[in-house]
Amino acid sequence: FIHVAGTKGKGSVCAIVATALSAAGIRCGCYASPHVERVTERVRVDGVDVDEEALSDGLEAALGAREQAIAEGTPAQASTWFDLFTAAALWVFSEATCEWVVLECGLGGRLDSTNAVDGDVCVLTNVDLEHTSVLGDTLRAIAIEKAEILPAGGALVVGFPEDEDEVCAVVREVVARKGGRARFLEELPESFEGRNEATARAALREVAELGGPPLAASFDQEVLRAARLKARCERFQLGEQEVILDGGHVASSVSGLFEHLD
Repeated sequence: FIHVAGTKGKGSVCAIVATALSAAGIRCGCYASPHVERVTERVRVDGVDVDEEALSDGLEAALGAREQAIAEGTPAQASTWFDLFTAAALWVFSEATCEWVVLECGLGGRLDSTNAVDGDVCVLTNVDLEHTSVLGDTLRAIAIEKAEILPAGGALVVGFPEDEDEVCAVVREVVARKGGRARFLEELPESFEGRNEATARAALREVAELGGPPLAASFDQEVLRAARLKARCERFQLGEQEVILDGGHVASSVSGLFEHLD
């Protein structure tokens, strides 16, 4: 598993990593959220959205497990919709015999449904103030929630260079407590797209160290084009008017989009 947390860039990093692994001959699943048009966008195998029948089978299996939990009075009786959908996605990936699976956290990380698995490679793209009513109202609190996806002895790829700020301090604390290690970027590319690309390459280098395809980290522009997602600086031409659709929901995303468009 490659487990990805962060405020922005999670979906794009997941898509790039999964597309690069598939291009390298690895059967790869990718679980992401939210969807833009159809819920099947959330579960992909080798870049193809899951078909409705396979997703239905996965959901039936997850709902059956929840019904059993209700009968037995176990904690799983309180499963949320996202818990059940995550379980269904994992069922789909198992049935599809995926070798690697890329999981995007839905919200936070420590208590996110996706944290039911231990990531062989974990990624923290960045940290900004978001969902403060749930994750905390400081960068430190939010960084802790996200960095806590790191399992004991795990590897955490960090989508920015190491410095003395509070987010990096949190990363160092979590990594030390869990006996893991961190791979920070050597430099910070100027654009969001550049940062996502550099973070994905760093994650794929960690995958290679675990026996994954070494050439996956050398992905080209064709992989980047195939990995582009809807509502991420997506351009449309309506008559003579250009329209740009972007799902940025925090201040840094909006300012970054304006800088990109300039």
